[in-house]
Amino acid sequence: MINYKFIITATLTFIPYTALSFLWHNNLFHNIYYSINSIYSVGSQNIWAMNFANALLVYGFTYFYFKTVKPETKLYQSILWSVNYNLSVIGFFSFMVFGILRDWSPLILIHDMIFAVIGGVFAGVLTHMFFRKINI
Repeated sequence: MINYKFIITATLTFIPYTALSFLWHNNLFHNIYYSINSIYSVGSQNIWAMNFANALLVYGFTYFYFKTVKPETKLYQSILWSVNYNLSVIGFFSFMVFGILRDWSPLILIHDMIFAVIGGVFAGVLTHMFFRKINI
């Protein structure tokens, strides 16, 4: 059975999260992220792959949220879950790439970890808010 409440909650969280991600990577810190030779430029990046990566992240967290949330779940708990999830996923990717690519900058790694926390707070707040509005 299709859970439309999950799809709506995840999609409403995914859209602003992806906008934040593109703002962070392509506008605020593009000079850091696109400074090494092994990375696409801002103009030639594969936007569909980046959108899909954000979708996997957000829909994954929202799925976890739906499986564990209770009506009495507090906002701070949602934020902590989301930050933990983001640090795990983004941290895994960033450290793996840091270990594989010779050109990968520790500065990118640091910015990715900072984004994982900021994005985690953002996704936790949005998921909590949309879950409450749609499901309760």
